[in-house]
Amino acid sequence: MLKLYAQAAIYSPPAFALNDAGAIPVLPSTSREKLIRINAKHCENYNNLSEWHNSLAAVVHPNYIQTLSLSMQLDMMVSDPFPFKPMGLVHIANQIDVKFLPEQNASLQLSTVFGEVYYHRRGWLFEVITQAKVDNVDAVKGVSFYLARHKHNEHTVALHSKDNDLLPPWITQIGQLKHHPQDASQNLEFSSDIGRRYAKVSGDYNPIHLYPYTAKLLGFNKAIAHGMYSKAWCVSKLAQYDDFYQGSFSIKTVFLQPIMLPLSSRLYRGQRQNLVGNSELTFCLASNKGNKDRLHLAGHIDALK
Repeated sequence: MLKLYAQAAIYSPPAFALNDAGAIPVLPSTSREKLIRINAKHCENYNNLSEWHNSLAAVVHPNYIQTLSLSMQLDMMVSDPFPFKPMGLVHIANQIDVKFLPEQNASLQLSTVFGEVYYHRRGWLFEVITQAKVDNVDAVKGVSFYLARHKHNEHTVALHSKDNDLLPPWITQIGQLKHHPQDASQNLEFSSDIGRRYAKVSGDYNPIHLYPYTAKLLGFNKAIAHGMYSKAWCVSKLAQYDDFYQGSFSIKTVFLQPIMLPLSSRLYRGQRQNLVGNSELTFCLASNKGNKDRLHLAGHIDALK
């Protein structure tokens, strides 16, 4: 991973990748695949950090599959002709669909591939898709939505300004959330070193997560928590109150504001009826400053059909 981050730091997109004609950038039709057997010690370290404990210990955390595929994702991004700079990408949203959670000693068939590209007012939003199979049976599919920041010219804005309607509607819906659910809450304390501790487990050594001085290189005054760690921690806490993980389910999350370390926050959870009348578990991570809530992430968990 450190070698891949070094490549990411010096990678320059091809000159033709972004232009002023307004065309949507094209992602390479590349993929990565590998067969792995889950390392028991690594899985235990991940579980301890994300607090995936007790009766949950027989199966992996829903987020764990994407952690295993991170090097595959980054390898695709440092290979020509990837149209964006890998360093500076912003993780906007994440969806994890689980048919079943693999056991912690399972052998996995992992694959990663690029998905769709969407116009965004602050640049281009694109998908990275990770899939895991056990004995050739689909188990987990994760989709990460990354924003490559880019200042659009007037022509591009005019051409694509209505394209936000093409985004998955749940991203827009959750992104417009202004208040947290009121049903129940609990404290979550993010320590100043959690970025470094999670990096050791995940391999994600992006400088914005490590130290204040490395975060400043990319425009942040403080180190910020990994989005996938904050989501993993929330999911672990939610699983202590709801047994969604015993069936097939989907976790959709939007990352709203960065978690500046250290941070005292509260995880809120609730239940609501979705658009088709089924119950779903909602959650939101928030902090308070000057009697005003800052929403850091929000999402919902519902059953897969």
